Amino acid sequence: MAGAILISPEVGVSTNTFGLSLIAEKTREHLRKSGNSAAIKEIYRPYDEEYMSFISLIDQDESVFNAFYIATKKAYELALAEKGTTLPDWEELLTTLQADPRWRPTSSGG
Repeated sequence: MAGAILISPEVGVSTNTFGLSLIAEKTREHLRKSGNSAAIKEIYRPYDEEYMSFISLIDQDESVFNAFYIATKKAYELALAEKGTTLPDWEELLTTLQADPRWRPTSSGG
């Protein structure tokens, strides 16, 4: 089965179901820790409430989009340290998020 992270109506990152679950849940942990419960509810609605195999950033404003980016990057860095190997789906997602006009670099090297 496949999953996806929808960035805009024209852009998304496809992954297998395991990849989506790993990225989505590890990113959710960091969103929760940073106090972004509203962002979680909106981004994860298709995944949590409609049982679809995607999450969506399509309707998110710049603030929520960048909170998701920061959480995704932190989750990626921790997963990379734990696994000790590259994570191509995650790397593609970060690159794709950076190409979106809503993305803003952060002081943490974002």
